[in-house]
Amino acid sequence: MINGFLNIFKDKYKSSFEVVDLIRKMFKDELGADIKMGHLGTLDPCAVGVLPIALGKATRLCEHIKNNDKKYLFELTLGFKTTTGDQEGDVLDVQTVPNISDERIISVCSDLIGRYPQKIPSYSAAKIDGKRFYELARANQVVPERYKEVNIKELKFIKRNKNSLWFEVLCSFGTYIRTLCEDISTKLGTIGTMTFLLREVSGDFHLKDSISLEKLRDLIIKREYFKVITPVNKMLSHIPVVVLNYDNAKKFVAGQEIWIKKDFDNFEILRIFCISGTFLGLAEKSKGEKKIWKPNKVIII
Repeated sequence: MINGFLNIFKDKYKSSFEVVDLIRKMFKDELGADIKMGHLGTLDPCAVGVLPIALGKATRLCEHIKNNDKKYLFELTLGFKTTTGDQEGDVLDVQTVPNISDERIISVCSDLIGRYPQKIPSYSAAKIDGKRFYELARANQVVPERYKEVNIKELKFIKRNKNSLWFEVLCSFGTYIRTLCEDISTKLGTIGTMTFLLREVSGDFHLKDSISLEKLRDLIIKREYFKVITPVNKMLSHIPVVVLNYDNAKKFVAGQEIWIKKDFDNFEILRIFCISGTFLGLAEKSKGEKKIWKPNKVIII
């Protein structure tokens, strides 16, 4: 069984779902392995960069990965607005761009630092009543106006070329850079569209360590794919470890509560191992007695 995480460099014009399907097909065609997998955060089809992929049992542990912040390099072009918020959409409006100083741009960056309610784009993978927003938009149906709180931790103005402005942003999971571009444009007194997006960092996955789909295919053919798979426990290293004897390990795997002598008052989740070295899953605190823990996820690897 293949379990762990891949750091894939997503090319332009491939959706995140398409990348997952391509990787699944590679393993199926070359190894005959039918592996469950999914990505850790959608990257728009027109965007490029880091796309972490969870393989096998790792798909059940994504929510427990410590750092899920994202870092992007993006281009905002002022003076026009599209249906999708990027260069792929139909142009809705064109305006003459007013004179804007670098100092004003830097000031706007400062204003946007912190938490704020960000509008979810109509062309996004967000869902309502089981339907994705982009499905409603493509069918010319009304897309409800919804907002979500995001956290802009850093926003740096990098350079400009006339109406083309370049920025680097460190932000929370779920931030829409297309919407951020529109918000910057509004604060600058004009309209604008995202015309380039590169994800440089996604949690602990960095651009310099990412691999192309072509490279992955080559490694799978050579049976060397394991060289680029990050083990599950490396991504969970921030969670304390408890090693159980065989009797307690059997109880845990059977879904029963276990008593743990050591205090873990500052933690809600523990990694559970058997004395044989086998990873058994995650435990959470049971209500009542603080030394009693119950299975959160039983995942034997």
